[in-house]
Amino acid sequence: MKSLPLILLTLLLTSCVAYDQDGYQERYVVSSYQEAMKPFDEVTLTRTSPINASYDFANVAISGATVRVKELAADGSVANVFDFPMASPGIYRAADAAALVRPLTRYRLEIDIPGNDRLITATTLVPDTFRVRALNSRTLPYQGSEQFEANLTQSVYPGRQTYYIITTTALDTAQGMTPFYAEFNDDDRDVTTVSSGIINQLNYIALPDGSINLKYPWLAVAYFGPNRITFYAIDDNVYDFVRSASVQLGGSTTSPGEIENVISTIDGAIGVFGSMSSAETVITVSVR
Repeated sequence: MKSLPLILLTLLLTSCVAYDQDGYQERYVVSSYQEAMKPFDEVTLTRTSPINASYDFANVAISGATVRVKELAADGSVANVFDFPMASPGIYRAADAAALVRPLTRYRLEIDIPGNDRLITATTLVPDTFRVRALNSRTLPYQGSEQFEANLTQSVYPGRQTYYIITTTALDTAQGMTPFYAEFNDDDRDVTTVSSGIINQLNYIALPDGSINLKYPWLAVAYFGPNRITFYAIDDNVYDFVRSASVQLGGSTTSPGEIENVISTIDGAIGVFGSMSSAETVITVSVR
């Protein structure tokens, strides 16, 4: 279920940690992204390793933890408890594979690790669901005068505007890369899936009927042919992590040596316990 940017950001946590870098201190790392109206995502539990050590998941995976996700009622009481037994070292999956994540619901993650006297906790509020109502066109020529524009019902997030991330996945690479990626991409980089940064209300048009119109940039298309476009509405935890990790990954005006740590919302560990809702459609990009 994880999209490419979230996987990359999760991997970033194995080397970027939110504490003083002058003296290494081992920390627990948590990664899990819940999606509205989908089965619960697995919880990955590892530890950090020194920057000069080669990364091996088997060496940093945490075994024997007790992992639970609690569904909270509006008054903060526990409405339901979901157990996540260990499927393999470092990987914990929901015992109830049929249970679905509820939109506009708050979930609390609790992890108890043997020998660790501090309970690891995190909370997420799941964004409301939404859908793609219409597209201005299903097929357009690459970098033509008209861009793809989607009309979406708007996802609701209590107390703030809605933030989106868009992911494009090439469904058929046989027609080749678009010129931008063909020129700058190297053979070692997989751009089958590419993603936007965070999109806020300045980048989409709100309509009187409550829906929004969002134009899709050509820069987000790596391959000609059919592409699956997935729109994600993200919670506060994913929003904080992505906007701070983008500084680590480049594109910031921050001076070298002044890069801030990524924002982690896990108590007792680092990482992300976040949530999102999604809607998707398929477009076809033709050669001009």
